[in-house]
Amino acid sequence: MPTGFLLLASALTHIHPGSGRAPGIVDSPVQKDPYNYPILMASSAKGALKSFCIRRSGALKNDKCLSSDGRIRCEDCESAKVCCCFFGSEPQEEAQTSLLSILDFVPLTFPVPSANAGYVYVTTPMLLRRASQVVYALELHNYAEALEKLADMAESKSLVIGSALSEDVDIAGATLEFNRVELSEGLKNLMRCIEELKGLASVATKRLVVVSDGIGASIVDKALIRLTRIRLQISKKTVMKRALWTEEYIPSGTIFISGLVVNYISNKYCGEVLGEDYMNKDNLVSIVYKKLKGMLGEDEFMFFVGGKESIGRGLIKVKIYYPMQ
Repeated sequence: MPTGFLLLASALTHIHPGSGRAPGIVDSPVQKDPYNYPILMASSAKGALKSFCIRRSGALKNDKCLSSDGRIRCEDCESAKVCCCFFGSEPQEEAQTSLLSILDFVPLTFPVPSANAGYVYVTTPMLLRRASQVVYALELHNYAEALEKLADMAESKSLVIGSALSEDVDIAGATLEFNRVELSEGLKNLMRCIEELKGLASVATKRLVVVSDGIGASIVDKALIRLTRIRLQISKKTVMKRALWTEEYIPSGTIFISGLVVNYISNKYCGEVLGEDYMNKDNLVSIVYKKLKGMLGEDEFMFFVGGKESIGRGLIKVKIYYPMQ
């Protein structure tokens, strides 16, 4: 049985999960892993998800639910207790560990410009294996093994999977030769789930290629968006001194994979939301899924990450799958 829920996500706009100030050309880069691939860290996603949960609960409309510093008072707010159960208590209260552990949103594939195909979705053996680790953590072994198998096939030569592509594809200015392969049934099912995200993701399978790890990171780096911004003096419409900087963005259409793992831990708010004996229930994962879906209203939702929503950045669409069929 799965230990949690698979999360598949697509960036609806360019997103900026920031990593703070940095030296170099880009003053404000996005979060990156040790292999220089962009990533959305769990710490950033959890806060955004908890805020989304609290907004959906209606707690922000109730003065009794808010402390003097604008934090949620889990103890006194009935509507927000499900959020305090799933994502943990607020700092000013007695610590209550979250029932759900969120995994990093690791990138599965990036949209990259192509001179002869418009754009393609690029992934690498390492990205496929990292995605398989997420799926293994959720005990969805068939899908994890299918991802591993595709990664093994791409070790010797790049692969083209998309039916809309030829064997010679221009990617970021370089023409590469590919071996054409078919996806296994397991990966076809996974890609069908991804395509349900709609938008650019709806044609991901038709435009998918797997390039070697040796060139993958540099190709993805070329797909990132670097935007130079300024701050103006309103009265003069001139640039303020030392108010020019460059931000980095992960492109819209990037597909991520993550998961929510259900922990069998004691949380007093979960006792109120799920029943006092919730840790003894064999079907706890199913119970949590129904409660989570009820809170969200759907098995898909959108939320902002990165703090750039005022300029139309940071919107992500997420679908929850449990169990995957």
